[in-house]
Amino acid sequence: MVDKKIIKLNHSDSNLISKTFQLKYFPIGIKFVKKGGNIFKFPRAKNRKSISAFIKIAVQGAFFYLDKDIISCPGGLKWMGFPSKITETYFYKFFLGKLEKIKSSPEIAEKFIDFLPKPPEEGLYEKMLFTPLKICQFKPDVVVIITTPRYAYQIIIASYLDEYHLVKTIPICAACHGAISIPFTTGELNVSMIDPMSRELGGYKDEEILIGIPYPRFISLIKNIEKTSYNTQKESIFTKVIKEVID
Repeated sequence: MVDKKIIKLNHSDSNLISKTFQLKYFPIGIKFVKKGGNIFKFPRAKNRKSISAFIKIAVQGAFFYLDKDIISCPGGLKWMGFPSKITETYFYKFFLGKLEKIKSSPEIAEKFIDFLPKPPEEGLYEKMLFTPLKICQFKPDVVVIITTPRYAYQIIIASYLDEYHLVKTIPICAACHGAISIPFTTGELNVSMIDPMSRELGGYKDEEILIGIPYPRFISLIKNIEKTSYNTQKESIFTKVIKEVID
């Protein structure tokens, strides 16, 4: 049964953050689904692609589900916790060393991966749902936003407005890991600079970055917007402060 209150809330929240942070694309909700879980009659995605490409499709209005057979990227399978036939040796030596060339040796690649937050337990989830937040029928696990550094700053500030601890993000990692897996497993907002391969596969512009926000943190963002200077597209408050400082 569809909860109309959730749909109405998601629609309202989507409109608010889209207007406040001048988003070019829809924010999207992503949900991990265990075997036999509700997929809300979502169609399966068409054609095998990387997760970064699926994100770019969803933010433009499409909704669908993914399973392990529709994800083309070995890294994407690993970071989403889907079973993969690739070995750790292949992943460290070929994928990270020779293909992406982000580390100089398999040994360094392995230590780098060990340093990062772990993905969901392999095989625990069978599907992932992708949908624009404005038509989302459920509470998503993670909300993903394509934005720019300017508005990413504002989003982070609003998300942690009532907290004093240092905001830590891991921007240098696979786009799907940084924007989906890390927020999902850690419960904290994360910024992805979008690695070069994901950027190319997804067709992202140079100025675009990803922010992944776990749902409870997203609710904090929504509640805090009215307390910030970002609850209007006008920047007169900043202009006024600057004039006062200069004068």
